[in-house]
Amino acid sequence: MELTRTIRCTPSAVEKILQEVRKLGAQVEGDDRSGLLGGQTFLGRFAGRYDYDGQRLTLVITEKPAAIPESLLAERLDDLARRHGLDS
Repeated sequence: MELTRTIRCTPSAVEKILQEVRKLGAQVEGDDRSGLLGGQTFLGRFAGRYDYDGQRLTLVITEKPAAIPESLLAERLDDLARRHGLDS
């Protein structure tokens, strides 16, 4: 399973997004350009990575709990972009 979303955004928006991901319980390891994210929820483990090229943030989810449909996860990632006034 691999779900990818690319979002046009500014460097400050990247930090806001990563902060929000941390608030959801994820551990984020990396810097403002690339890194890994992951964590454990009551539904199971999730993992992924991110890359930022100065204009676009790419989030790749590589592992998710089986109980969470990919469509719901995609919707949540798109919502994350919208809440920060960005486009996906």
